[in-house]
Amino acid sequence: MTQSEVQRINDAIIHNPYLAIVTREQWGAASPDYSGLEPDWNYTTIVIHHSGGSGKTDPQQIQREQMHPGFFKETYSDIAYHFLVSPPYQGSCTVYQGRSLEFKASSVEQQNTGKLAICHLGNYNSKVTDQSDSDWRNDVRLMVETSAHLITILRRYFSTIQTLSAHRDWLTTECPGEELYGRLSYLAQATGLQRHYRPSGDFMGR
Repeated sequence: MTQSEVQRINDAIIHNPYLAIVTREQWGAASPDYSGLEPDWNYTTIVIHHSGGSGKTDPQQIQREQMHPGFFKETYSDIAYHFLVSPPYQGSCTVYQGRSLEFKASSVEQQNTGKLAICHLGNYNSKVTDQSDSDWRNDVRLMVETSAHLITILRRYFSTIQTLSAHRDWLTTECPGEELYGRLSYLAQATGLQRHYRPSGDFMGR
């Protein structure tokens, strides 16, 4: 598969008729620093994240912080993830286009090759909103269902994707949070993927 073919696939996914995806232009993404982006599109694994911390849900803010020196231990050339999924509003989640699929993500430190990154906006290790526990968990359920639709579409174009994992399955981190992490076996089953686990290890927050 050539880079131009991946660009066409990226456009087909963004404009697919089954799941609405907010484009970079629509959410006001800044232009990436292409000199710092590495081509990679032989995806084998989906990696699930959350934005964590205070529960940021604005992709513009996340991109701005990731590209601005000083917010993280490294500065990214673009938003780190390929797609972002928001908590539901009036019963529906929003999917945002992130980094173009022709470029490697920056979501798993030094282990990004072959990994397609999906970030769930919010903190799913601890509830940082004033919602009831049941409403919060229902939001997570709806986000996971939305991710299942997205992954199903992605697999139509990238048949090499065979496994599903979480950020914490690769590195020492709490990401994507206990509530979301506990639903990944269901997500793998719903999308026909094998679940990749980290064998052991203690987790630290991020």
